[in-house]
Amino acid sequence: LNYASRLLQTRFPNDEDRQDTVMKRLERAVDEPETARLMTTPLQVTIVALLLEQRTRAPHSRYALFNAYYETIYARERNKHPTSDLLFEGYQTQLDRIHQQCALTIHVQAEQSGDAESILAKELLSDITTRVIDQDGYTGAEARRMAAEIDELATTRLVLIVPRGEGVAFEVRTLT
Repeated sequence: LNYASRLLQTRFPNDEDRQDTVMKRLERAVDEPETARLMTTPLQVTIVALLLEQRTRAPHSRYALFNAYYETIYARERNKHPTSDLLFEGYQTQLDRIHQQCALTIHVQAEQSGDAESILAKELLSDITTRVIDQDGYTGAEARRMAAEIDELATTRLVLIVPRGEGVAFEVRTLT
């Protein structure tokens, strides 16, 4: 809670009411056994705080916590890329599956190599993107256009996928 208090002072330096509202929600979350166990690291506290800026209650499972965080970042990224809004809105199912496949591939690579900072080659990202698009029945010019747009977004940031080295990786970070 000490960390959360400092975080809220930084995020809302001129809005004590907002700080108090979110802090009360965090205090309630810490008192609930289901959410208290999700708030053991500064990153987890930051994620819960960000979510409680928008919600009155914190998610009660790690999956629900991460999913809510993913949705929050997804909405933020969609708003940051207004020219790609149709891609984010119209192809959310595909983007979600691309994230799932990239995460699985990166996890397997990390397990096999013992490297916690596993990077996915851009070519492999393109292969995953193409496979997901193909599985959904997109073909020809439309499929190539979608793949190119997704790959282009991933070179800057595509929700949790960020460029790293000669490829891409997952990055979980705050909204600040």
